[in-house]
Amino acid sequence: MHESIRRTLRLASLGACFCFGLASCGGGGANSAAPARLPGASGGGSSASSSSITFPLSPAGTTQKLPAAGGIGGAVTFPKADVPSGATMTVSSSTTASASGFSEKSLHRLATGSLSVLYYLVFTPSVTVQFPTVPGFSIALPSGVSTAGRQFYYAISDPTVTDVALQFRTEGPASVSGQTVTFDASAKPLTLQAGRSYVFAFYATTTGATLQSRINHVIVVYQENWSFDGLYGKFPGANGIANAGSVQQVDKAGAPLASAPQPLNANNNPDPRFPSSTPVTPYNLLDYIGTADATTGDIIHRYYHEQLQIDAGKMDKFVTWSDNGGLVMSYIDATALPEGQLAAQYTLADNFFHSAFGGSFLNHFWLVCACTPTWPNAPAAYVSNPDPTALKDAQVTPDGFAINTAFTVNSPHPATITDSTGLVPEQTQAHIGDRLDAANISWAWYSGGWNDAIAGHAAPLFQFHHQPFAYFENLRDGTPARAAHLKDEQDFFGALQTGTLPSVSFVKPLGPDNEHPGYAALERGQQHVADIVNAVKNSPFWNDTAIIVTYDENGGRWDHVAPPAGDRWGPGSRVPALVISPYAKRHYVDHTQYETVSVLKLIETRWKLAPLGTRDAKANDLVNAFDFTQTPN
Repeated sequence: MHESIRRTLRLASLGACFCFGLASCGGGGANSAAPARLPGASGGGSSASSSSITFPLSPAGTTQKLPAAGGIGGAVTFPKADVPSGATMTVSSSTTASASGFSEKSLHRLATGSLSVLYYLVFTPSVTVQFPTVPGFSIALPSGVSTAGRQFYYAISDPTVTDVALQFRTEGPASVSGQTVTFDASAKPLTLQAGRSYVFAFYATTTGATLQSRINHVIVVYQENWSFDGLYGKFPGANGIANAGSVQQVDKAGAPLASAPQPLNANNNPDPRFPSSTPVTPYNLLDYIGTADATTGDIIHRYYHEQLQIDAGKMDKFVTWSDNGGLVMSYIDATALPEGQLAAQYTLADNFFHSAFGGSFLNHFWLVCACTPTWPNAPAAYVSNPDPTALKDAQVTPDGFAINTAFTVNSPHPATITDSTGLVPEQTQAHIGDRLDAANISWAWYSGGWNDAIAGHAAPLFQFHHQPFAYFENLRDGTPARAAHLKDEQDFFGALQTGTLPSVSFVKPLGPDNEHPGYAALERGQQHVADIVNAVKNSPFWNDTAIIVTYDENGGRWDHVAPPAGDRWGPGSRVPALVISPYAKRHYVDHTQYETVSVLKLIETRWKLAPLGTRDAKANDLVNAFDFTQTPN
């Protein structure tokens, strides 16, 4: 454990009151009788629906029994402040906490930098209870505990999970009003089994200041169309295919499928490299195509299709609602590929979801504005019918939002489209560039093939709908802002060499280098990412840079992890994300929940920018992937 963290474990000097329920809570010292409330039992003459068993907080290192009323008993232990270096965060081998599996890794993965464990207790319920049993709970802090510049979290262990790295239910950051910290408890309640020991930790971070002192450049590399299991389902330590359990795909009526059809090639013909049917369980694509530098057919990845494939979290209709069902269960183990080697060296996030259902078009918007573009008067032929019995997954929702591939009325767009009514009108929503401009923070979008595209001779694999900033009114053709911010990928490499790299860079590789199945080879795209990383490492910017490599969406491929609850737009399926930096944790798999707009949240946190919407405001900001105490190398 880092000495800076160990120094913060001053539990005896911090007093507070835990309120696991609806009742209000007052302040108090560590030895006061201010109650902590364990969920799920009644006591003190009140009904079970409105109160819980209470017990007084104890000094650090002491143990006391819970009251017998209500049938709950067990030990409550506050850990000693002196945690041995390199030991688990289970206080010491002399306490019952050592059986909890509450490791340094498990807590430190939640938040890094300046971290304070404010309260930390071990308890063993004698009856099975739910935590929490109410919509939320509050913790009232005494006046001596500062809330300024801090984010508050809690974690509770789940010993029923065998993987230590996945044993902890976490919530936060909490909302803060005065000295009251309130958690909304939006996650599914955790069942606490009778007779088992659990650890509850309440802690605070001041990651913003640390992030601001270490990172001056953020580079986002946005690749294409792979699910997490599709590339890293075999990655050591990740939540991969081995954790999927019994994998089943069903037809539209819910009946199990025995097999999937023969995959189609890029010309939509049966691919002769494959047999006439393929498994409906995960299978290694290289067994058929031989090398990661070969191409395959594409797979449908549209807004309504993905929601039907996810099937309310059952993840069992990917084959049925695909136009290339024989490919959706395939994977390539990318562990030994160029990006996989980077993931092994730095941090791989295995709980990162693309923010919007469907394809590249919409997810590129969510990357830059956490928003869905509007198209109120789209041609009737472009309007979707979301009814599964007559599904038409077209460019626009019935209420006028653009969701699937469509092109901007600005340049560049395909020369074949000459009727402007078939082009998306200029957008006026706020985007991250606006926030950065207002704060005088430099930024640019670097796109492979951009200069040729705006000159009217786009490369064959230039993707017009992968250029989200081009859709906005304040970045329209001919504006100084467009010239200042929308650039060619070669300008990125030039900026590294000339020392003119902006604070925030988005890098969008040209089609052959973006890993998109159907027209690009995986290994070539991965090597391109490695070349970008090496160029940054060999530049004067490396020592204060964070590189985020992620994918716009899953490309129609299956993943075994259901997306978290969100809104009508997403999140969609899980995708890979890598954090590469001299301050990225080494050899680390980050299980924190993230989504595409977590990239925005990181930028907003670093430069103290206002959020663009509710989703990025609530998203985790990727700081758990960093250890700012590391020395750059």
